[in-house]
Amino acid sequence: KLRKAFDACEAHVKDWAPDYRHHTQLVEDVAGVSTFRTVWSKPTLEKPVADVLAVIEVTVDLTADEARIKHRLETGHAFFLRPLKHQQAQIDRHIADKLAVRAV
Repeated sequence: KLRKAFDACEAHVKDWAPDYRHHTQLVEDVAGVSTFRTVWSKPTLEKPVADVLAVIEVTVDLTADEARIKHRLETGHAFFLRPLKHQQAQIDRHIADKLAVRAV
């Protein structure tokens, strides 16, 4: 079941931000509900290790007939039963906000 949850998580996030790279890590698995942390960065040739990251927590609930997936971008909440596409703008904005705070 853990592999199924991981695959559901990856299917949920895989097309969000084509310009970014992400890493997915299991945080918790309790009674059919798995929580993963996906860390997003935008490496370049000049800077292969990004200064700023976006962290999205994805929860996959396999206890029902249909997988239920929700995600949270660091401090916000979003609940969806189907994968979303084109989340790159949201991740871009989040990274830009972090950089703006650092510049103050």
